[in-house]
Amino acid sequence: MWLSSADITVFFLWSIVFGLLAGALFDVFRIMRIARRSIVNVKRSSLFLHLGDGILCFLSDILYWLILAVAYSVFIYRWADGRLRIGSLLCAAAGFLIWHYTIGRAVMLLADRIIALIRVIVGFILSITLVPLYRLFAFVGRKVNNLFSAVFAVLCHSIAVKRELSLASKGFLIDKIKRNKK
Repeated sequence: MWLSSADITVFFLWSIVFGLLAGALFDVFRIMRIARRSIVNVKRSSLFLHLGDGILCFLSDILYWLILAVAYSVFIYRWADGRLRIGSLLCAAAGFLIWHYTIGRAVMLLADRIIALIRVIVGFILSITLVPLYRLFAFVGRKVNNLFSAVFAVLCHSIAVKRELSLASKGFLIDKIKRNKK
């Protein structure tokens, strides 16, 4: 397949953009690790905790590389008809390094503030979605409880009335008491 120099230039520029996006995704994973460390604020002397952190780190790395492999495969099939070009890999690596040593450093310096901002945003979203749902379910729960209480009270009252009427029809057993005294 014949490619013009303009097509090759665009392809290599998109490879650099792909590398920049790979660096941004890598920073997302790094921020998630930092956020997890700040959530789990316990002693790090436990072997079990170290093992758990290592496993989570390993799994997050595997997930990152799987996402990157699938995305790069789609990128190559879209732009180069499935032909792997070394120049594209080098441009993607250059884009990653550009991100990592410029914006990535700034992101890591601001990681705690980014995590705090994300917590505020998630808290706001939860407060406008889950809190009204909780209040709605609590309201419905109270109404259902009141309904069941009223139905139960009516049933208990009717059972008590029937019992009292049956006792009254028997004369409260007054006749038996009078016979026993004689």
